[in-house]
Amino acid sequence: MERYFKTILVTIFAILPMLSFAQNRGDRDDMLIDIDVKAPYVSEEFATIKVETKIPENLYGESLKLVIEIKNNVGNIVAYENRYLNDDEKDVVIQTLTLENPWLWSEENPYLYTVERKIYKEDTIIDNQRVYIALKDFYYLENKGFILNGSTYNLRAVRYKTHQIDEINRFISLMKNLMLLREMGCNTIIVDDNLYDSIERITNVMGIVSIKSSSTESVPELFDKVEDLDDLIDNAFIPKDKYYYYQSIWNKDLEQLHLLPHWNWKGREGEITPVLVYTNYPKVELFVNGESKGISEGCRNLWYDVEYEPGNIKAVAYNEDDEIVAQKILNTPSKPHHIKVINHPEITLPLSRGFISFVTLRVVDETGELVNDYNKKIRVKVKSGGELVCLINSSKSDNYTTKSSLKAHNGELTLIIRSSGESKELDIDVKGKGVK
Repeated sequence: MERYFKTILVTIFAILPMLSFAQNRGDRDDMLIDIDVKAPYVSEEFATIKVETKIPENLYGESLKLVIEIKNNVGNIVAYENRYLNDDEKDVVIQTLTLENPWLWSEENPYLYTVERKIYKEDTIIDNQRVYIALKDFYYLENKGFILNGSTYNLRAVRYKTHQIDEINRFISLMKNLMLLREMGCNTIIVDDNLYDSIERITNVMGIVSIKSSSTESVPELFDKVEDLDDLIDNAFIPKDKYYYYQSIWNKDLEQLHLLPHWNWKGREGEITPVLVYTNYPKVELFVNGESKGISEGCRNLWYDVEYEPGNIKAVAYNEDDEIVAQKILNTPSKPHHIKVINHPEITLPLSRGFISFVTLRVVDETGELVNDYNKKIRVKVKSGGELVCLINSSKSDNYTTKSSLKAHNGELTLIIRSSGESKELDIDVKGKGVK
């Protein structure tokens, strides 16, 4: 049985109030002593942790002591080594510790250990670093597929590609996209090799496996049908319709009923306009302006012979006992009336540098229906609680600005706001032509 590739994946990043892309190098700028942590062997019985310390030339010949502590996720020491360096020990010093019966990382339990290394010169600590490690044995076996810690791992994979904002603030974009992918039910992302280290630091905390794209080349037949991030989430961090298809089959904890397309097709009256419903309910019935178009079963339900007429479409979901359990209605919108402000979960920045808020501005009619053909400029002013980072829309051009105004696209616009204070309350003033 041929094994294409096998890696012991170890996540290394700083122990910070949240997450950071930089290692903690101690408090003194002149004492930056490199650390590298690897796990040469991982199993349920034991794991070996190898810690490499690169001694700078200015410390050659000094009397140094290296202390390594490995702690579990509640802070208890589970492995320890105390080592004095000889005068002839230079360059790289290797310390190997063993963990018995370790907790292995999994999607359901993304367990992390902490490796803390202290360097003493006489009785004074001259360098102190802490890093997290996630232990997982992940590989591919021909005729069996991917294996994680000895068990079959069913990939729900997405190919991750950067969006425009990544060049402005990679951390913000990465965290938001990963949050959306996790909510979709994704458990694996395939990334370019140059992004792998920084992304894996965060995916392991979120219960997501990262695979280098160069490893996707070893087993191409497994990734031919993998969706790109851009096919699922647009550059304004708004999920596309296909996102909800995968969510309906991947996220078993979420009841899904997604109806498309919008019902605002001025000029298409009387023309065939197929209607699609993604759902994880057993059955769904479609109504067009109150008339039933029939019942369908499965996660992807298509009614092809639907003629567009202004009004509404409605999807009604049934359980196994034919009881109505959910419904979704899309109306033909009237004229724009006001801007609806939708707040999303914040992202806490590392090093206690505040948090990032994502806000969707949605132009709606008097009943609250999205006016998807509103593409006019919206002006934004953050009056208190934070500062504007940028505005983003979903169009393919002219879709980003750090200034205070940008055109909406399909009736929507995304705001990213940074706050350095403790309060998460924002006071935002938004204005658009023809809306309140």
